[in-house]
Amino acid sequence: MEHNRNTARTIARAKKVKNQNGQLILQAILNLDRMCTYADIVEQLLIRVNRSSFKPYILHAIAVILKEAVRFGFIQKLGGRYCVMFNPVSETPKIRGKRTQKRAEESANIVGPIHVSVKTK
Repeated sequence: MEHNRNTARTIARAKKVKNQNGQLILQAILNLDRMCTYADIVEQLLIRVNRSSFKPYILHAIAVILKEAVRFGFIQKLGGRYCVMFNPVSETPKIRGKRTQKRAEESANIVGPIHVSVKTK
């Protein structure tokens, strides 16, 4: 009996490997090593893939990926320019402020105190 290796898990892995657009865009921003505009990023990507232009749907995909990368915190957008700012995990609560600290304290207090009574005979 032959075993089918094309399970949903392997197919999902293959799909994840194929789409590396976000990684290419992040690397382009890192290579520029400065605050860069959308046009700067596109120019850098053109150089990296050795092309003279992109089709409109690719330009749209780049814009969408940039928007989502900002939304999820992989890159930052300041005044229409993109950059990557690395923050150590230990400094993240300081950057986000007291709101993060308060949430952490609230989640730590989800479990209430445990009351134990011991009866002796």
